[in-house]
Amino acid sequence: MRYNVILFLLLASSDAFPFVALIPFSVAITGVIYKYGLNCLLYECCSSAVHFNKTSLEQSLSDELHGQHIAAERVYHHLVDHIAGGSPQKPLALSFHGYTGVGKNFVSNIIVNNVLRLGTRSRFYHFYDATIHFKHASRISEYKERLYQDLHTAVSECPTSIFVFDEMHNMPHGILDILSPLLEVRETVEGVDFRRSIFIFLSNAGGNYINRRTYEHLVDGKKREDLRYTDVDRFLAKSAFNNEGKYYICLIFFVRISGFKIF
Repeated sequence: MRYNVILFLLLASSDAFPFVALIPFSVAITGVIYKYGLNCLLYECCSSAVHFNKTSLEQSLSDELHGQHIAAERVYHHLVDHIAGGSPQKPLALSFHGYTGVGKNFVSNIIVNNVLRLGTRSRFYHFYDATIHFKHASRISEYKERLYQDLHTAVSECPTSIFVFDEMHNMPHGILDILSPLLEVRETVEGVDFRRSIFIFLSNAGGNYINRRTYEHLVDGKKREDLRYTDVDRFLAKSAFNNEGKYYICLIFFVRISGFKIF
């Protein structure tokens, strides 16, 4: 049926069918497009934008991510639980920690590409760089208001929107205070349900501690693969957030793959 409608629209718009001039064609074609869902063939719709498959995610993490067994395990666990586990109670908030070059942006792209059909080209993927989008500390109030409106509008259009905040260690203090009510267990915030949305924060904060803890682990004669999430998470939370741990965020750390010298 859908293809018959498409054929009709193509024919009706040609010179072979002058009778269409008898009707307000633009109104008619708009109605037909939305009635049969043809707008999603021409424009990305939320209903068809999400294509999460846990097997594909597991394969991507296994094939593309190397040397980050803890990050791969935690990312897979949190995403599957959030998307495939039924109705989430709150948005998924992941905080990636580690020095530049350890794979934080790379993994965030893996997530986006495995959740949204168009990946980072999707209009439901939103990227913010603290050094670009929030670089003037004197404009914090303006940034907060604009960011809140952006988030509210984005999730109104698609509940499974993904927001990535890079360079969190350079984020002016106070801007992300607006996230507190959004990340809590709430059905709606001013009429919008944020519970299916995903927030990813990328930061160098805690990098020193992660490297030191990994170094000590290797000096003790233990294998890199034996390092566990629980070996770092409690101390990383204190190192990375200090007194800002009020947000409901799942910490995930990335260790350096090379550069350690064992004496």
